[in-house]
Amino acid sequence: MPTTIGGRTRRKKARITGNSRPPSSQAGCGDYRPWFTAQLLGLVNAVIRPQLVLLTLPVTVLTLALSGLVINGLLFGTVASFLQGRQVRGVWAAFLRTFYDTLAPVIKKAGIKAD
Repeated sequence: MPTTIGGRTRRKKARITGNSRPPSSQAGCGDYRPWFTAQLLGLVNAVIRPQLVLLTLPVTVLTLALSGLVINGLLFGTVASFLQGRQVRGVWAAFLRTFYDTLAPVIKKAGIKAD
């Protein structure tokens, strides 16, 4: 809030205390959470996902590979539960997110453009 002293207007400086941080627009390098989320999801997909795919191979054959989306949804929900500020509201939300993540590159590769 501006104050007037001797004809000059002065603004009070915001004071940051404790563990509070400035908004990401003022943080210099920005927010690190999306990067960390991507790294953790990549690690989980590289280490845990192949083992789950092998364990559920008979189910995958019976469901014509739709169980792969369920596995992706479970892994996405698991990673989100470990991270503060990331939240998946239920199994269907995780399933739809992984369905979107699977479908978006296919559409982009096909070259479908919105005119």
